[in-house]
Parts: sequence; C-alpha cells; structure tokens
Amino acid sequence: MHCAEVASYLEVIERGGLRLTPAERDRYYDEQRHTATYVGLHADEVPGSVAEMREYFAAARADLDLRVIPESRATMRFLLWPKVPRKLRVLAPLKPLWFPVGMLAYYTLPRWARDHYRALPEVRAVQLLVTLGLKLARVAILAVPPEIRSRAFKPETRELMADLHRRLAACGVRPRRNLLKVRAVRDSAGGEHALG
Repeated sequence: MHCAEVASYLEVIERGGLRLTPAERDRYYDEQRHTATYVGLHADEVPGSVAEMREYFAAARADLDLRVIPESRATMRFLLWPKVPRKLRVLAPLKPLWFPVGMLAYYTLPRWARDHYRALPEVRAVQLLVTLGLKLARVAILAVPPEIRSRAFKPETRELMADLHRRLAACGVRPRRNLLKVRAVRDSAGGEHALG
C-alpha cells in the first residue's frame, strides 16, 4: 500500500506540471522510506529510488495474486460516484460535478490496475486528457489564495504549514511562489543537504 501511495503521488504531481530531475525523483523515494516506518515498515525494506520502485512493482505483480475484491470495488464506486451525507443533501444536485475528479483519479491508476477494475472504458487518448486535466486542476487549485486553500486541512496541519517557510529557511531552503520552485540545494562540497 505504501509503495502504491507514494508512487501515485509522484506520478500525479509530475503529470500535473511539476518538473523533477531523475535525482529529485530518486530523492523523493529515498525520503519516503522514513514515512514507511509510520505504517510499520522497515525503511531499509522499502524501495528508495525510481529503479527500485519499478523492480518492486514488477516483482509484486509477478508474485502476488492481485485481484479486485468487493471492498476495493466499493471504494472505486465511492470514488467515482460518492454517497452524499444526509446533512449535505442540499448539494446532491451538484454530485455530477464530482465525476470528472473521480475519473482523473481512476485514469491515473496504472493500466494493469485499470484492467482489473474495468470500471470505465479505455478510450483512445484518454491519458493525454488526464494529463491535461491534472495540469488544469493544479492551475485552478493554485489560483485559490493560500489562506482559503488551507481551510481544507485540519488545524494541526495548517499550523505546521504556517511555520513551514521559517523551518525551511532555518535549513537553508528558500522556496519561492508557494513551494512551486523547490529544488535540492548543494553544499560547498557538492552534496545535497536540503530542498530549496
């Protein structure tokens, strides 16, 4: 689950328009080894580069009996057409507006996973449209002022984000434009030590 999650994040942010170098992709996976420990995995057993992640998925697909179970099919149905809670029934007429979001999520799954679900048809050129949709979604989200955009997060997360620029600056990182231009900073010896 951890590997699928972090690999999906990387694919979505890159298809959404964030440009990363091969070294930055590898660094991302290496950093995610630490987050794997939060879910009980050992950091040294988790893929730490693009090549290792590719090998992991190839082995998992060959060794595991991957199939769609009722719980995962129910999750897919919810993703594409969620039930509206009773207290939000007034918004039910807007429910069709969610479908494109669910489609973006579905079509960013790897082809082999979509082949298992078969929830939506594999339309020609759909991946080009998905990439365009992710780029448009990124532009739309970033057009919302950060003070409003942050309301989607829990108060604890907002507190961490409010202090993020100061904490990054203390590490020698100088993010620009709401972290849109975050890059690895090299020290005088040529080693990477922070993002900035």
